[in-house]
Amino acid sequence: MRLDGVRVTLLILFVGLSCLVLIYSCGQDPASELITSPCNISPGSLNFGTVEVDKYRDLAFTITNAGSLSIAAQIEVADSGCFSIQRGGGDHEIEPDQVHIVTVRFAPTSVDTFENTVKAGTDCANIPCVGVGRIKLPPDCDVDPESLSFSVSEVGGSQSETFTVTNTGGGTLSGDLAEACDEFTVSPASYNLGGGQSETFTVIYAPVDFGDDACTIDLGACGSISCTATGPVAPDCDVDPASLSFNVDTVGDSQSETFTVTNTGGGTLSGDVTESCDEFTVSPASYNLGAGQSETFTVTYTPVDFGDDACTVDLGTCGSIPCTASGPTAPGCAVDPTGLSFNVATVGGSQSDTFTVTNTGGGTLSGNVTESCDEFTVSPGSYSLSGGESETFTVTYAPADCGDDKCTIDLGGCGCVSCTATGPGTPECDVSPVSLDFNVADVGDNQSMTFTITNTECGTLSGNVTESCDEFTVSPVSYSLSGSQSEIFTVTYAPADCGDDTCSIDLGTCGSVSCTATGPGTPECDVSPASLSFNVAEVGGNQARTFTITNTKCGTLTGDVTESCGEFTVSPASYSLSGGESDTFTVTYAPVDYGPDTCTVDLGTCGSVSCTATGPIAPDCDVDPTSLSFNVTEVGGSQSETFTVTNTGGGTLSGAVTESCGEFTVSPGSYSLAGGESETFTVTYTPVDLGNDNCSIDLGTCGNIVCTATGPTAPDCAVD
Repeated sequence: MRLDGVRVTLLILFVGLSCLVLIYSCGQDPASELITSPCNISPGSLNFGTVEVDKYRDLAFTITNAGSLSIAAQIEVADSGCFSIQRGGGDHEIEPDQVHIVTVRFAPTSVDTFENTVKAGTDCANIPCVGVGRIKLPPDCDVDPESLSFSVSEVGGSQSETFTVTNTGGGTLSGDLAEACDEFTVSPASYNLGGGQSETFTVIYAPVDFGDDACTIDLGACGSISCTATGPVAPDCDVDPASLSFNVDTVGDSQSETFTVTNTGGGTLSGDVTESCDEFTVSPASYNLGAGQSETFTVTYTPVDFGDDACTVDLGTCGSIPCTASGPTAPGCAVDPTGLSFNVATVGGSQSDTFTVTNTGGGTLSGNVTESCDEFTVSPGSYSLSGGESETFTVTYAPADCGDDKCTIDLGGCGCVSCTATGPGTPECDVSPVSLDFNVADVGDNQSMTFTITNTECGTLSGNVTESCDEFTVSPVSYSLSGSQSEIFTVTYAPADCGDDTCSIDLGTCGSVSCTATGPGTPECDVSPASLSFNVAEVGGNQARTFTITNTKCGTLTGDVTESCGEFTVSPASYSLSGGESDTFTVTYAPVDYGPDTCTVDLGTCGSVSCTATGPIAPDCDVDPTSLSFNVTEVGGSQSETFTVTNTGGGTLSGAVTESCGEFTVSPGSYSLAGGESETFTVTYTPVDLGNDNCSIDLGTCGNIVCTATGPTAPDCAVD
């Protein structure tokens, strides 16, 4: 067998030498080929660090064939024990540029330092391994980093950052992650880590509005991680200029000015540009600006009337811009003189005077000149004046009757001119007498009195004579008197109800006549008696009392008689009494329970009647004695005792007398007692066995009575 082995070895060597000769003969260097076929191992050694006893840690290394020939790898652990191959062990043919991964597990069985070697075959170097076994440790957290920072410039954008949780201890480290921040999310939502294991978590910040944000992510057993975020910058307004001024001299002309809105912040600045001013317009009507963008707006002022104007242009979120405008100057009036005086002594004569209207302002001053006075005329009837122009007007006074006159000339927008005139002598009134006094005692009667109007001057004195008083009449109802003429007027007073009256007779231009009247007396109440007393001893009984209402004056005395008392009634329920008439009312007291009562009977306009009632007295109990004692020495014997129930109140005291005790009886079994009445009850104790007894006898509304009994004593032995 050894000879066969030697032959095989020689055969392999011969084949190898033949290959080398063949390679050399092709112009290649065998030595260089061997050098370019290395076995690269990374890392060159494995340090497992510290691992808990009964736990394990896996580490990997790679074998890379960096040459052009295949590598025969035989991968195994030199010595069995705490190290083992988990992946990639055994024999492998590694081709050029191929990478072979080997996973080695270290599982210590005791507290110690362990060393071993992983062999990779003759073509590759060995890989030294070292690890330390330690006692089992509790889980421990390491969070890296301990805080996260974000920066997102746009609403709707997002940024992700990560952190890692590592179990630097032993056992199993587990927990849930939670956050209550609208703009932050974290995933995954939990961890479950053995000793040395790690988990990476991703936090995403996605702002939904402007401004910085912060969030604390709860890591459960591992504490928390703080997140700070620089969020999107809010848009900000700059308005230039902050106000606009306009100057337009003529109605219908216009002037335009501009202002600019700039977004000096971030995001998008948007809004509507509006105004509610009739003489101003603005365009465009809105803006939508990114960061740094601007928009120019044009405001146009077109006055439609005279005077200065102002407008506030609303810029939405950017506030407002005030606009002030010096508008066209309005026409101005100057009237000279503002008053005219006339003096005409004869009816039919006349006098004229003038006044001037000047436009002291701008534009066109125009208007109508009018009067509504029969004895005055004015001309011309209108004016239309440019700035600085004037117009002269003539007023003529021509009296048609006696007396002074006055007139107001209306100048349209320029005010008025006041005209006063001393005219021919005027009519003048004399009224006699100026007051009348009446006295009528009864409704339906009447009294008449007269007064006289005299025209003591010239012309015609005329007017209407009127009154608006129901109980007075006057005739005739008008007058028209030449100089020195008179007219007699009759006033009649006819009262329709009680009471005094007054009336003012209107005489038109001659003033008035005052009338006073003593009329019939008014109704008046007399109530007798003003209070009632009642005394009813029994519930269900009743008592009636009466009172009288008398009308001691005139007219009709009316009213309702009411009460809101459950135990009182009154009838009749109303009254209607002429002067001197009376009505009698009956109040009935019918108590439905015990105790006193009161009631106020309302008489309407006549006040009230007070009612007081002594009602039935409630029944009351007296029990004597309140307890009973018995002593019976023999079974079958008996003893009787008595107690008394007395009604010390009123009404009827009633109830049942009962017991539920086998060795006691009571009779009678009930009571019904009027005020002051009594009832005697007998209780009999008849023991049926040995020992003491007691019993509570129920008296119904009167409570109970307690019975105690010394019963027969059981026999007892004494042996001597």
